[in-house]
Parts: sequence; structure tokens; C-alpha cells
Amino acid sequence: MRNAVRRFLLAGACLPALAGADAGVSLVAGWNLLGNSNTAPVAVASAFGDADKVWTVWKWNKAQGKWAMYAPSLSASELAAHAAEHGYDILTTINPKEGFWVRTKAGGAFDIGMPAVPPAPGAMAGALQADDLVAGWNLVASTDNKNPSQLEMGLRKALRNKGQAIITAWAWDTATGSWRMHAPSLETQGIDTLRAHLVQYGYQPFATAPAPTDGFWLRIGNAAPASDPPASAVDAAKAFMSTLRSNARALDAEDLSLKTELEAVADDLRLRTVPVSEFTTDTLQLVQEAADYWDNTVRDTSAPFTAQRREVNGLWRCGLYADAAAMTVATSRNDARYLACTTTPRPGSKAFINATDANGTYKPCDAVGEVCGTAWTLRLLLQPDPADAHHYFVHTRTVASRMTVAAVAYGYYDNMTSKYIEGADTCPSGESCWVEPTAWNETQTYASTPAPGVAATLSLTRDEEGAIDSWALRGDLAPSVQFDMQPSFGYDGALGQWIYRQNHTAEVLGEKHEVDLSVAWLQHDSTAHKLALQGDIRLIRQGQVASWVGFAPGSTMEATPDAAGSYSDCSSGQRMHLILHAGSPVSTLEGGLRIGACQYDRSGTVYEPTQFAFTGSVGRNGAPFFEGTISADHTGLPSFDATQGAHAANTDVGRVRLAGNVSIPNRPVLSMQLDITGADSGTQGRVWWSGQYAQGTSVVNLSGYGDDAAQVLTLESNTGVRLVLDSAQTVHPLTVNGVLAGYLNTEDGTLEYTDGSYEQH
Repeated sequence: MRNAVRRFLLAGACLPALAGADAGVSLVAGWNLLGNSNTAPVAVASAFGDADKVWTVWKWNKAQGKWAMYAPSLSASELAAHAAEHGYDILTTINPKEGFWVRTKAGGAFDIGMPAVPPAPGAMAGALQADDLVAGWNLVASTDNKNPSQLEMGLRKALRNKGQAIITAWAWDTATGSWRMHAPSLETQGIDTLRAHLVQYGYQPFATAPAPTDGFWLRIGNAAPASDPPASAVDAAKAFMSTLRSNARALDAEDLSLKTELEAVADDLRLRTVPVSEFTTDTLQLVQEAADYWDNTVRDTSAPFTAQRREVNGLWRCGLYADAAAMTVATSRNDARYLACTTTPRPGSKAFINATDANGTYKPCDAVGEVCGTAWTLRLLLQPDPADAHHYFVHTRTVASRMTVAAVAYGYYDNMTSKYIEGADTCPSGESCWVEPTAWNETQTYASTPAPGVAATLSLTRDEEGAIDSWALRGDLAPSVQFDMQPSFGYDGALGQWIYRQNHTAEVLGEKHEVDLSVAWLQHDSTAHKLALQGDIRLIRQGQVASWVGFAPGSTMEATPDAAGSYSDCSSGQRMHLILHAGSPVSTLEGGLRIGACQYDRSGTVYEPTQFAFTGSVGRNGAPFFEGTISADHTGLPSFDATQGAHAANTDVGRVRLAGNVSIPNRPVLSMQLDITGADSGTQGRVWWSGQYAQGTSVVNLSGYGDDAAQVLTLESNTGVRLVLDSAQTVHPLTVNGVLAGYLNTEDGTLEYTDGSYEQH
């Protein structure tokens, strides 16, 4: 379950989450429209009684047609006087299924007893019913997990029996500071009519279903009572099933599958674009540091000459050499011809893969000759152009070094002196010592390119103070490496013990990258690094272009270095905004990619961006395929411990949203919206679906959930046709405006209509 959700969800290496383990809801400063979808009422004074945070709370009393209000800054007598003067009721309680407004002085988290994750549609008492609504305006909340179109379809028959109907639905979009709006009467005229109305008046669509903590308005008006469907109801059902069947086949075709294609795009972003971008950032920073090192040590004759290798920001080890093989250390400026640098991955970093035993568990490294693991490093050889101080020749290699212990030292507590002794050559007899490796042997394997590596050229400019502020890199770079860590913790019955497996792997993405990049620093100080970049990188695999990524003007990368100058510890300051054109020989990608809010899980072993959004288009074989937005979030990652695995107290929750148009050859364009939420508690996983697609004037809504025991999916059209697919059943009813029109038998694939006809599916 967790791997399936992760594959579906993340481009950019992230598995999204809906909420933390608590029942809090985050509010912004100003007006917030919320809802109580829990089965218990909310005591207003307890939940919103902090006058330092809250101005007022408001609820619309639909039965009396008046407002009820509460202000924590007013005493009981002051509140009563104010309410009486303005004709308000005094607000004390917010009941289940009621919406309410909160005006806050500052943003923050409020515990109002909301569900942590959405329930199965209609499974709780918080699901909205027709009897909950009155004629006029209703400020409500619901656990239906349905957008207004789906909600109207579900309540249509019951409301019409009361002579009522939903006229409009409204919700306040805090992010954009505008209203979201839906009108069923406009939707029946076609999805384009509804969209044109929204654009004309500046409203936003209901792209997803309101969350259980959201409040929204429903305006209920008069309508003719429900009547029996016409005799053509079966024909409507047949037309619905015919369209549904043909669309399902088209979207799930072996050579053109929406799910397959979008998963491929997500994998390309996660496994190609992100590591290539990270590798490019690291390489460019190393190139800059190397050029600075050369200029400050060799070209600046007033500076002391440092012949020995040194650490650069704690991340790279560099030195000046007289030969291209970097074997003869330079003794002066006169014989310094080359500068060689290498990254220095340390145990625990993603570029250092620890050795494991036969069971896949961590193996200690504390004896001479023992294998500690494999360190993946980037090696750079810089040769300054003697004719041009702004020009350099650059060679790079990607190297895997098998590290074995060459020497160790001992430490122990000396009872005679009451001191800790470290670095001893031997362990004294009778002492309990710990062992620390002090030197390693390396067995190097080049990733496709031996020394001196692939070649590129670097041209740079400097500001008035002599610091590098822009550069251009053209030629070839060594291949990047994709690191993957999927730790697991569980009981191994064969071993009879609990086992933690790091499951840490590395994959070289190709032989090299062909680059043509221009980069400029927007900020480069101790608090933040931000650069703008444009140009192209092409991944070469087996002599062919396997994939490519280009950055248009406006693309930026940001990161906050730690005290040693490393980016290994992620922070909220790390993010990418890339205006991309990318692809492979089969698929292409055009649009904007935002990846950010990098965080570790609670154990500190899994590092992922927690926010992802792509807006643009996907092409296949030179033809448009998908155009729209794919977004995901994983803000609950810090509270999830990946080393424990998922269980009841450690649930991993994720969400992905898709909205856009799908173009299939020889078929009408499908306008789709899909919201998928997944929760994995180890022993049980559950997924919720909510969405719709429109084809011309036909709109089909879908909602449902699935877990390890059952799956329930409801499909309903704006013409009143409804099909509920329940995996616990083999026969599924097909209805039109609540009247039975046929049965779908999933055991033998037959669909029998009430007029006696049948179809084979």
C-alpha cells in the first residue's frame, strides 16, 4: 500500500500527507471559514477564548435567519449588550454539520476536535442530509468528501421530495482571498458554461471536495417535486455505460494509459530531474569554490601559498598539483598547474552507503580490513587558462570508492587517572575499549569515465569585490547518481528478532551529462544561497539522449547551508522553482515545477521535499496528452518515523491532486479533476477518491474509498445515472434518478437492464 501510494504521489521524492496526528487546524490572520464535521459540538469559549489570537467568531442561525457571535475580549455582560444592540444571538456552541467564521489576529493552530483524516464518504454522522437544510442560506460542514456537484447529485431526489433544490454553493478560498462558487443550473448547460461564469465574475471553481474542517454556504431554493423518470431512463443508462466503457478503455489502453503516463512523468521528475538538479547545484558550487581557491591562492601573489590539501566548507577536499593526474603536489605558484577537488561524503550521508551483513542490517566497521561501505564522490580537475583569467578547463568524474579500514585507534576510561583516553594504539589488558577507524583504504571504480574525466569549459565574471557573481558552463559533466533509501523495521521470524534494514541503494543515471548552462547568484551569504539558472542538460545513456531538462529564464534554486557549508541537512529554505522543458524520446514535459519545504521524517533518516506542484503539459509521441496541474504535499512527514514502519500510532498519510484536460486520439477531450488521499497504518491501508470528468455537456462525478478489505466507488452523472461498485458484492445496481435501471454483474461481466436487454462488459 505505502509503495503504491508513493509511486502515484510523488514527483520530487515526496509522499504527501493531509494532517498531523493531532486534531488541530491551522488558521491565517484575518477571516477563516471553518466547519464542524465531528459528531460532537464545539464549545466556542473553550476553543476560541484566547483574546490575544481571536477577534470574533460568527455562526449563521438558519432557523432564525440571523447571526450569532462571540468575542473573547468582551465580558459576558459586554457581549450580551453588544449582541442585543445589533440584533445578534450570543454564540456558545457550534453543532455538528455547522459552518462558522473565525476572524483571527494572527495565524496559528487551534484544536477544535476535527477528524485528523477524512472519513469514508457518508460513513459518519457528519455526512450532510437533506433534512439538515432549510430554504434560504445554510452555513454548513460535511464529511461527505464530495464537491458541490457530487453533493447536489446525492441530495437531489431527497430535496425535490421537499420541493427544494441547491441553487448555489459558496466557499471562501483563503489562499487566493476569493470566493469559490458552483451552480448546478450552469453545470447542466455544460462545464464550459460554468467555467465562463466563474471567469466573468472572478470566482474560483471547487477543484476539490471541502475538507471536514471547511465551512461552506448552500443556498436552497424552490423546485418542482420529484417525479418518476421518463421511459427513456434505460436509454440514458445505456448511453452512460457506453461512454463510461469507451473512456475507461481509452484511458487504460496498454499503449496510452493516463495512470501509466502520469506515473512515468512522476518517476522522471523524482528519479531524473531532482537528482540532476541537485547534482548540477553541487557541481556548480564546487566549480565556484575551486575557481575561488585558485584565484585566492595562486593568482593573488600577496596571499600565502597553501601547498597542502584543505577542506572547502567542510564538504570538499582540494589541493594544487603540478600534473594532470593530481599525484605531484605543487610546491609553489610557479609549478601549480592544476587544482583537484573531491567531495567527502561521511557515514550517514546519502552519498555513503554503509556495508550490511547477509541479513541486510548495518554491519559495524571497527576492525582492520573490514569493509565500511561505498562512498560516492564527485572528482573535479580544474585547469586555469593562462591566457584568460576568466576562463577554465573543467574535467569531472563520478567515482564509487569501496572503503575498508586501514588503521584503528582505541579509547577507554582510565580508572587510575579518572580520565577518558582516546587515540591509543592498543587496548590495555583488562580494559573495556571502544574502537574508532582512523584511516581507510579505497578501491575506486569510475562511473563510465576514467581519469581525467569528461571535459567542459567554464567562463565567469566577478563583482566589484572580486566575488564570482555569474558563470557559464559548457561541455560534458560526469553522470549524476540517484540515491534511494527505503528503511524498514520489522520482526524477522527466521532470525527470531526485530530487524532494521536501511535499504540504501545508488544508481548511476548514465555515462555523462551534456550541459550548456548560465548561472547567476541572486544571493550568496552565510544565511542563504539562491541562484538563477537557464540552459540545458542532456542525460546520455548508451550513447543516446535518454532524457533532457532545460531551464527557462526565471528558474531558481535556493538552499540554506549548515555551519560547514553543506546542504545535507534540509530546511524550509531549500526549494526549487524550475520553468522546465524536459522529456525523453517518448514523453515530453513543459511547464513550471515547484519543489520545496524539505524535511526529515521523525527518525531523521528519510529526507524529502514535502511540497510539490507541476503546472503545464505532457506530450506523448509528439502529440498533446495532458494539460493541467499535478500537486502533492507531505506536511506530516516530520511526525512519521520511517524506521518503525507504519502502524496504528505511526500512520503515513498522503494526498495528490490532478486537474486538467486529457487528449486521446480520435476522442473528445476529457476535462478531469481527481483528488486521491492515502493513509497507511501498516496493518491496514486506505485510499479515498474524489473527482469528476466532463465530456461536452456530460459530467461524471466519482467518489469512494478502498482498503485491504473492500473498495467502494460511486459514479454519478449530471443526468441522474448512478452506479455503485462495491468489491464486497458481485451485483451492482445501476439507477436513474433513484429508480432501478439495471444490474452490473462483475463476476461474469454482464449488464442486464430492466427492459430485458443485456450487454457483455
